[in-house]
This record gives sequence, structure tokens and C-alpha cells, in this order.
Amino acid sequence: MDLKKLLDMGLELGYRLQVSGAETYRVEESINRLMQAYDVDCETFAVPNSLIVSIRDENGEVITGLRRIGYHGTNIDAVERCNTICRKIEREKPDLETAQQMLSDEYKKIRTYPLLISLLGYFLASAGFAVFFGANLPEALFAGISGVACGLSLQFMTWLHANDFFQIIMGGFVIAFTTQTFAITGLIQRADAASIGALMVLVPGLGITNTMRDIIFGDTQSGINRLVQVCISAAAIGIGTGSALLVCRAIYGTAEVSLTSMPDSAIAQCISAFIASIGFCLLYNARTFGMCFCALGGVPGWLTYLLCVDLGLGDYIAAFAGAAVVSLYAEIMARVRKFPATSYLTTSLLPLVPGASIYYTAVHLLNNDPDAFAARVMYIIGYAGALAVGVLLVSSGYRMFSTWKWFRKLERLGKARK
Repeated sequence: MDLKKLLDMGLELGYRLQVSGAETYRVEESINRLMQAYDVDCETFAVPNSLIVSIRDENGEVITGLRRIGYHGTNIDAVERCNTICRKIEREKPDLETAQQMLSDEYKKIRTYPLLISLLGYFLASAGFAVFFGANLPEALFAGISGVACGLSLQFMTWLHANDFFQIIMGGFVIAFTTQTFAITGLIQRADAASIGALMVLVPGLGITNTMRDIIFGDTQSGINRLVQVCISAAAIGIGTGSALLVCRAIYGTAEVSLTSMPDSAIAQCISAFIASIGFCLLYNARTFGMCFCALGGVPGWLTYLLCVDLGLGDYIAAFAGAAVVSLYAEIMARVRKFPATSYLTTSLLPLVPGASIYYTAVHLLNNDPDAFAARVMYIIGYAGALAVGVLLVSSGYRMFSTWKWFRKLERLGKARK
């Protein structure tokens, strides 16, 4: 067996998963599954910016491969395809040439939406979350326009090969400047609701949650790496937003910054969250009618959050319960539709991420209010931790149950052979 070819296959599979936004454990698990299909001992170490895989040959010699990971995005279609083909190879155990061709053919099937569809995603995500955070329909329309402007600016910065930090600064500046301009010219009344809705396309809410998940799950180095990336992204949003507010104050003599309130109707919140999640499905490259299932999970999660808040249980307990319900939905759908749970978790968790808090953290820093800034930061950390624990509780429970079922199956097979 050509072990170097097998190692290259594992590195390429892990690379595809990591750049598509797969979790650390999924990257390592998928590579290990591929190696186990050919009875090869394997050790895998994945962090957000690199991947190391070591295998041992028949003579006990260790062969190690390293792959540097560059730009990270979220590509649900790629994660689903890589996960599916990996399990198929593990199940069928084809020869290496056939397996390599299977992987290559599956990689070629990965597609991305054209620019117009992506801009539609920016519009739906921004407008939907604007309503979610208290905007009326006209304000949501202008929030969607700001989201489209942000999408165009990100595309332009990508064309210039700018790094993520400067892309997010530009995106935050465009959103804050356009929404403030709309407010000052009288087109909208609540600039904050429109800004927060549009900024959700930049907020690293899932990054915060994944950071806490990695740390709690034991992937400390990966978690710390993600934490640094999240802090840099949050700082970039603050710099971009703050710069826009300063420019608006210099040009217009004022800039509106006030706390927004969410709509009273839970139905309106759920509908707007669903629409926004559909927009994110387009941005995250989810395909066909599966988008509806990916977006639908946010509804029971948000209703659970509202119920806990109404019962006086507090934001942290509400976030924990909502995340647990979303994670349960994702695990059920993963087994019903035979796709990774992360496909449903990625978008369904969006209504629960602390996007507004990140925006107001930047505002407090701009207004030179260190006490409010520190309080917001501590709230975000606690809230993200509650989300992560809720997700991990359910996902770990399902994994333990699956392991128990597997050993029970092996025991039954052993008894049958006797």
C-alpha cells in the first residue's frame, strides 16, 4: 500500500473540511476514519491554521504530513460532501486508486453560489435580523441595502487580496456609515436596529461558541487559537463601526447611538429569524430544500429562550436551554437526513448568538465607558459559555449513546458467532 498517497488523501480531506468551517473534532475524526478503513494507525492534530497527520508503516516508521490552513469560511455543502464520502470509503473500503478518485470526484461537485445569490443572502440576513432586533419593515429594507453594500465591499476587498481583519473593518464601516446616513436623512428612525441586523453578517457569534466548545471539549490549543481570531474579528467590527460613527459626527454633526428593543411578538421574531437564517444558508452555501431544515431549528431554540426568560430564569439559563434544544434538533435531523449535525447547528444557532452585545461593546468603548464595556465583555463570555455547554451536553450525550449502541452491536455479533 502506498502510505504516502494515503497520507496525502487524509491531509487533503482534512484541509477541505477545515477551510469549510468544520469543527476540530470532525476534522480529526474524519481523517482517522479514512485511515482506519485501511487498518493504518494514525494520529491527527488540528488547529485552525494548521493540520498535522502522522501514520505508522509496517516497519514502525512514522510518516508525518503538515498542511497549512489559510482562509476559513463556512461551506455547508462542502462539509456535507466530505463527511459523506469519508463514511462511504470507510464502509466500502475500496482500493487507494478508487478511493482517491472518489474523493476527487466529490470535491469537483462542490459548488458556490454566484455573486447575485450571495448578495440576496446578505440582504435577507440583514433585513431579517433587523426586524428581529426591533426594526420596522422600511428600516429592515434599508438594513438589507446596507447588508448588500457590505457584501459588495467584502467582495472588493477579497479582489484586492486584503486579509480578514481589514475586510471586517471595511464591512463594519460601510454598514455603520450607511445606516447612520439613512437615519440622519430621515429614511429610518432606529439606526441601531438596522446596524445590528446588518452587522450580524460580520459578527463572530458562532466563532465565540465554537471557541468555548473546543475549550470545554478539551481542544484547548484550538480553542485559544479561535479565541484570538474571535477577539481580532470583534476588534475589527469595533474599529470599523467606531470609525464610521466618528466620520458621521464630523460630517453630519451627530450620530445616533441608543439601545434598541426587540419586537413584542414572538411570532414576528421567529419569522424574521427564519428569513435571516435562510439568508445565511445562502451565504454558507447550503443547497436545495435542505436550507429550510437548516433554518427551521432556530425557531424552537428561540421559543425556548423566550420561555425561560418569561419564567425569570435569566439570560444564561435561557441561552443554555435554547442551545440544547437547537443541538437536539440538529442531532435528530442529522440522523433523519444523513447529513452532519453541524449543517443544521450552524444556522439554527444564529438567533441565539450575542450579536447585539458585540455591537454595544464597541459603542461603549467609543463612548469611553470602561465599566459598561467590561460588563458587556463578561456578559458575552458567560453567554457564549452557556451556549457551548448546551450544545455540548446534547451532542456528547448523542455520541455516548451511539458508542453504546455500537458496542452492543459488537456484543450481539460475537454471541451470534459463538
